[in-house]
Amino acid sequence: MKRLSKHIKHTLILTALSCASVCIMPNILCDVMPVCIASEVSVSDALPLTFAQENISQEMMDTFKIADYQQKAEAGDASAQRRLAYAYYSGNGIKQDNEKAFHWWQKAAEQGDVVSQFNLALCYDNGIGTKQDRQKAVHWFTAAAEQGLPEAQTDLAYHYEHGIGTEQDDQKAFTWYQKAAVQGLAEAQYRLGNCCFKGIGTVQNNTETVTWYQKAAAQNHIKAQHNLALCYQSGIGIEQNHETAVRYFTQAAEQNFAKAQYELACCYESGTGVAKDDTQAIHWYTKAAEQGHSDAQFVLSDYYYFGTNTAQDYKKAAYWLTKAAEQGNASAQYNLAIFYQNGIGVEKNEKEAISLLTQAAEQGHAHAQNQLALWYKNGLTVKQDNGKAIHWFTKAAEQGLVNAQLNLATCYYKGTIVKQNYEKAIHWYTKAAEQGHPHAQSNLGLWYYEGNILKYDEFKAFYWTKKAAEQDIPNAQYMLSYYYAEGVGTVKNTTQSIHWLTKAAEQGYVDAQHQLATFYQSGTFVEKDDEKAVYWFTKAAEQGHAKAQTELAFCYYSGIGIPQDDKQAVHWFTKAAEQDNVDAQTELAVCYYYGKGITQDYDKAIYWVRKAADQNFAPAQYNLARCYFEGRGVEKDLTQAVYWLTKAAEQGLPEAQYVLALCYAKGTGTEKSIETSAHWLTKAAEQGYSPAQTMIAIMTKK
Repeated sequence: MKRLSKHIKHTLILTALSCASVCIMPNILCDVMPVCIASEVSVSDALPLTFAQENISQEMMDTFKIADYQQKAEAGDASAQRRLAYAYYSGNGIKQDNEKAFHWWQKAAEQGDVVSQFNLALCYDNGIGTKQDRQKAVHWFTAAAEQGLPEAQTDLAYHYEHGIGTEQDDQKAFTWYQKAAVQGLAEAQYRLGNCCFKGIGTVQNNTETVTWYQKAAAQNHIKAQHNLALCYQSGIGIEQNHETAVRYFTQAAEQNFAKAQYELACCYESGTGVAKDDTQAIHWYTKAAEQGHSDAQFVLSDYYYFGTNTAQDYKKAAYWLTKAAEQGNASAQYNLAIFYQNGIGVEKNEKEAISLLTQAAEQGHAHAQNQLALWYKNGLTVKQDNGKAIHWFTKAAEQGLVNAQLNLATCYYKGTIVKQNYEKAIHWYTKAAEQGHPHAQSNLGLWYYEGNILKYDEFKAFYWTKKAAEQDIPNAQYMLSYYYAEGVGTVKNTTQSIHWLTKAAEQGYVDAQHQLATFYQSGTFVEKDDEKAVYWFTKAAEQGHAKAQTELAFCYYSGIGIPQDDKQAVHWFTKAAEQDNVDAQTELAVCYYYGKGITQDYDKAIYWVRKAADQNFAPAQYNLARCYFEGRGVEKDLTQAVYWLTKAAEQGLPEAQYVLALCYAKGTGTEKSIETSAHWLTKAAEQGYSPAQTMIAIMTKK
């Protein structure tokens, strides 16, 4: 048998541009939100609006009466003015009136009452009882802060941090947060921790971050508890401790803090810091989802879609996807679009599907962009639009989505929906290959080997082919086997060649199975083993490989590597012959001619030998000529016999050349021609055909 040919058969894997999904499958849905929480601490939340309150009970209001406060306030009593203002603000014992509340706080503030200064600042800051004026708010926050009121110091710091009503000043923000924090105000301690984490007005310091979060968390500050949990979970400023993280998440979650509920659910889902418990995960995801946490809503929909530790319920899955999508969650919009496209949990609505998918794509959701491109390319759900298809493929590909890169590369390679451009095809195949996509790697390897689209480079061919082979791509393994056998881009290594050829064969790659069989049959690179040869010929033959079927038939015919069995030989010759394999057709004709393994049938013998002869197969042409000479299966016809002998002789078959020489010598089926006879006799002798050589020797002696 021959060694692996340098003209080895290889296959370009072109990524199929799949049409938009017609049924929902897990891999169609967007990836679920990550179970492991991010190590990003939340530092951007706004200050709560909280007025400094007066501890005035209803009993006190009844005792002192509002009139008494009114009289004292009008007489200039700052304490009474402050209390009267709060009564008007809260509607406690009197009709609620923000303008009057503002009036009396202003009066008291102007007398230096620190609480009134703070509350007056809040009125200006939020437009309560007066026109909003952030600069005046900062003025009064400053007045109260300078008197040491920690709440005012905290609000003033916030205004400096964000440049509200004053120039932004990180150092002043840090200073005022610090002043309030050392007085024990939890909100200030939490925000001071944020400053240390982000390096706002100070050097970034994770240890200090944790210190201040701990102080605030000890006072039950839920956001501090949440951020402290994140620090413990990610090892920020403190030794990583998942169990402690769960404890702090739980404290905040039980106070109904949605972010903590979501993170706690993630912990239960993954079993991070706590025993894995999908029931608890669903519980906390639901708590967070009910408060509008879009990521929780998204993940909860996933639970209901797959029925993970809960009854499968497509309607509930669609409900929570809708909630998340309405908040602009791009992943939810993407999945909900698929729901509407296929009528899962909702009534099928292609218009809504395209609207949602477009919203997600416009937010930069790569999977949505790729899916939208497929819809536009195939004209599914939307009117076919090549320009939009390429636009969205490109958007997704530029974000690094491998499937989009492959789809875009294929479009440019084939010239479908866009002008053919090999340069761009190579660019995107390379991008995908560099991300480890095996089919892109395999294609690049092939192109570098072929040297058509890319300049021939055996080392790059070997490099990319090996990358793909190591990811179990069988045609790459087959090619890699050849590279090792021939030393293409690497040192020759027959052991590695057989290793990769076997890998491909074991994955059912039919050409590898056939090649491996021929190696075992011939003892090339491996110890000769006829039984293994038969095994692999059989594997390939069962997949319809015509050459393997023919070789297997020969094994049965000759009893090599398997018990001799003429019927099985005929069976496999027939399989291959029906695929126009000329060797099989010729041998099958012989079987019918002699009745070997099958009932003798000259008509069928002629049928199959003519099939091969018509394909210009010399041995079949020679056999057909013999049939015309003998008149078996056909009417005896010497002219036809010479015709087919000539066909075979012209292809260099020495037997045909010798017999044709005899025909011309005797004038059998043709005009007698000694010159032509000598020509064909010489041709046969030159090939070492002994009868021709003997005849020439005899003629020479004469």
